[in-house]
Amino acid sequence: MRCAICILITLLFAAGCDRRSSVSEVVRSFGASLSPDGTKQLVVTRREKSLVDFEVFNSTSSEQLVSDSIGSDAMRWFLYWETSSKLWGYGSDIGYFKIFEFTAGGAVTQIEVGRSLPVPAEVWENLPSSLQPKYKKQNKSEQATPRKPSDQI
Repeated sequence: MRCAICILITLLFAAGCDRRSSVSEVVRSFGASLSPDGTKQLVVTRREKSLVDFEVFNSTSSEQLVSDSIGSDAMRWFLYWETSSKLWGYGSDIGYFKIFEFTAGGAVTQIEVGRSLPVPAEVWENLPSSLQPKYKKQNKSEQATPRKPSDQI
């Protein structure tokens, strides 16, 4: 009986850790994770010797929504779900800095991040310190407000 309780507690703890790691955290490693609402799956893989590739799939249909390459894994790179419909990507070696916006209809818009565009605190804090002054960090109140399709950039 005592062993069964220990196993149950271990399983509950593992399930809770898995859920937290897949929602709204900065992704800096290879593997799969989910968007905050679980509707999309982000898969990060290593191509050839050290190139970082990623794909986003619809979790229900397994349809590929987007595929891209960030650059070398020897340099700083990360991906971050600001919301379930907005994915940020950064790769330092090739100057990769993009936002992917996903609509309910399945369309995806790619936006190169310019210096006039405010960035979420989690993204800003993971940029190299030499780049941080060039970008405005959003306040928490400015973040994670889903936009209507009419508000698309």
